[in-house]
Amino acid sequence: MLTSDLYHVRDLFEQDLTQGWLGRDSHNWWRSHTWMKQLQKRYDATMVYGHDASVLEELIAQAATFD
Repeated sequence: MLTSDLYHVRDLFEQDLTQGWLGRDSHNWWRSHTWMKQLQKRYDATMVYGHDASVLEELIAQAATFD
């Protein structure tokens, strides 16, 4: 799942942390966060965070081919 700016890095998703300016609307952020967690579990989705280069490196290492 492409997370765009909801989670810039893996730690925000895994540790249930909001990114600074998104915390201004904590109720709606928590709803979005809970929804993303549910989707990730339901589909066993690979998470791709907005600015976390380590995720791309992991995907490249796992792939038989990568274009």
